[in-house]
Amino acid sequence: MKKINKFLWWCAGANIEVLEECKTDHAKYFGVGGTILFTALMASLAGGYAFETAFHSKPLSIVFGVFWGLLIFNLDRYIVSTIGKGDGTQKITREEWKIATPRLLMAILLGFVISTPLELKLFEDEIELEITANKNSQIEERKNQLNSEFAEISVYEGKIDNLRNQINTKREEKDKYYDEYICERDGTCGTGKQGRGPEYLEKKQRYESSLADFKSIESANVSQISEIKTKLDILYGEKKYREKEYIEAADKNLGLLARLDALSRLTKQSITLLFSKWLITLLFIFIEVAPVLFKLMSDSGPYDDIMDRIKHETNVQEMQKISDINDEINTNIRLSTEKNQIRLNAELQGNQALLDKIALAQAEIAELAVNKWKENELNKLNSGVNGIINNENSPS
Repeated sequence: MKKINKFLWWCAGANIEVLEECKTDHAKYFGVGGTILFTALMASLAGGYAFETAFHSKPLSIVFGVFWGLLIFNLDRYIVSTIGKGDGTQKITREEWKIATPRLLMAILLGFVISTPLELKLFEDEIELEITANKNSQIEERKNQLNSEFAEISVYEGKIDNLRNQINTKREEKDKYYDEYICERDGTCGTGKQGRGPEYLEKKQRYESSLADFKSIESANVSQISEIKTKLDILYGEKKYREKEYIEAADKNLGLLARLDALSRLTKQSITLLFSKWLITLLFIFIEVAPVLFKLMSDSGPYDDIMDRIKHETNVQEMQKISDINDEINTNIRLSTEKNQIRLNAELQGNQALLDKIALAQAEIAELAVNKWKENELNKLNSGVNGIINNENSPS
């Protein structure tokens, strides 16, 4: 029982080490975990049946059923484990309803998903009858459509009947004239005289003319009938192929969607079936939302208090770690800033000395340039004055 208890506590998303110390909360989380576990098992059966109905593969349906059950189990466990304890009282407040609404909506949706395949299984016999009746109705409707599409068949069949009637009419006429001819020849009717008199020759000629007409019409009509039958064979073959193709498609259309459609039609036809369907759906919805509601309606226990303390301690420790990290980062930033400032000051001092040397050199160069310019200007001036003096002293 200890192993079972621990497993169901784990299914409920509880901290097993903490829960072992809180004996008054054992039963609560045992029930919550059991509800989640059995819901997952029902979901596994429902998913496997739905997959087998859709793909007709038992090995794959078993694999998918297990996968679907684990998926629902994980979602239910997440929903319950994240709901918290509420306000710790049996009363569900408006604020708790707001907090629980997203999880309740998820649980309701899961209830619909789980209940639908089971409803299909529970009403399987009625659904099979409805699918068969609907299939036969569709096949009959399709046959009528094909009759309209292949209206040529009726026209050709009418032509054949007309040609055969012509042959039969000529045959009856020929046989009638033959009987009169034989009767006259034997003397059993007509003139009553046996032999070859004028009456006999007239009836014989009429019979031979009728026989010639019969053979002519029979030959022409048989030829036409043969041609028409060739066309009819092609049309019959195409019509039969399309009819067979539709029947095969209708036979294959027995999957999940067809069953859901049949169940929908049945619920519209029968109030009892509709009531039963919704009763099953609401039952599974209640099973899905029950763990969430139970946690919100339960009083706060030792387990919740210990978990609050652990959460608080963890939050404080993490906040302290964050604070330490921030202090370390700030210290590193401050040290880095000071180092950069020292380096900048040193560079500025070095740059100032260099600027001073450049300024001194520029001053010396400027002084030399001025002296050189002065010397050149003086030389020009002296050359000009000497020229003027020499011109004045020269004889005119």
